[in-house]
Amino acid sequence: MSATVPEDGGTADDALPVRGRLVTIVSVEPRSSALVRIYGTVSGRDVLDEWASANMTIRLVFPASAPGSHNTDDGRPPDRGTGPVFPSRVFTIADVDPGSRLVAIDVVKHREPSPVMAWLNQVRPGDVLGAADPRQHRLPGVGSPRILLADSSALAAVFSILTRLPVPGATSVIAAAPTDEVDLFADALKERIGDVVPRDLCVVRVPMIGDMPLSDAFAGLAVPCSASVWAAGEHEDVQAVGRRCRDEFGLPPESIQVSGYWRRDRDRGVRPGVRHRPHRGG
Repeated sequence: MSATVPEDGGTADDALPVRGRLVTIVSVEPRSSALVRIYGTVSGRDVLDEWASANMTIRLVFPASAPGSHNTDDGRPPDRGTGPVFPSRVFTIADVDPGSRLVAIDVVKHREPSPVMAWLNQVRPGDVLGAADPRQHRLPGVGSPRILLADSSALAAVFSILTRLPVPGATSVIAAAPTDEVDLFADALKERIGDVVPRDLCVVRVPMIGDMPLSDAFAGLAVPCSASVWAAGEHEDVQAVGRRCRDEFGLPPESIQVSGYWRRDRDRGVRPGVRHRPHRGG
């Protein structure tokens, strides 16, 4: 069995083959008012231990949509050919059981139409998605304390980092997300890593006010020059965090890891996993 995966939302004519990788949907479960978790089994017989590494991402390919639909990672319509379009998106692997080959992916629901939302409204157990092999996304750099900033689109990444990349010392999570999502995140951390949470980890929800909630919250922090700062969320918001790290706090490039997961002017809704070019520090 084989699958073809269009790169960056291409048409069937320029699809890229992958090594027989399919994800068969097992269930779709609501987790909060705007958060849905998708469970699926990964095809193949290879060992999936690497999939359980910190902050792994996977590109999923959705069923063909009508030509001209918005399907590219930056929200622009395709302009190549007139054939069927296979939208693809990159998501954080929220959890994985290598033994059963069961993978979990969180999707933030939004009102704006998109191929992913259209698929989510009609998905059934047994449906199949194409998938490319996973890749590890950006991890926190060197430094202490660790400060991780995230909106709804990046909480799964933070959970993966904290549970699969334990680092002694103080860690603060600044979350610009609905209360129910932050509560769910904190409860899951307590269940997974137990006593580490009250002793070493502080989770703070900040108001989702304005266009730059993470940057605004970060501006009020006292950040030592020894800190490690990781931020992911809306592109302009986290880029502002990166600039403050460099220009105001004087952090070295290796201690700054900032990634824009979506763009307000293009996506208009929080779409987890849509990766843009990351900020690399300096």
